[in-house]
Amino acid sequence: MPRGEDLLTTIEAIHAAGLDPELWPDALSRTTHLFGAVGATLENFDKRSLTLRDFKVVGLPDGAADPYVEYYARHNPRADYAFRHLSQQTLCDYQFIDERGMDRDPYYADYLTSIDLRYFLSGQIC
Repeated sequence: MPRGEDLLTTIEAIHAAGLDPELWPDALSRTTHLFGAVGATLENFDKRSLTLRDFKVVGLPDGAADPYVEYYARHNPRADYAFRHLSQQTLCDYQFIDERGMDRDPYYADYLTSIDLRYFLSGQIC
């Protein structure tokens, strides 16, 4: 279980990365550790064109980012939901899809399964 200083150190790392983009790998690694997650991403989408502008990732298998950037970012049901609910600051899968839906959706069934992932928790800043 994370300790209070883990949270503070993570917040400090995220703040520092906001000022120096070279520090995002450390901030994302600390976030991953804080939540006991497999990995973390930072995704910057253009709200007008709904296209991915920047993508940073830690903790995912080598090569996992390539299919996402090349194809799945445009077919990501999580991003689609986020764009339709910009006022929501936190997001998770069960807000818009259930297990059966995940089993049928190519993003979940093909892409995420291929890198041994399933669920997400996200914060969005608009």
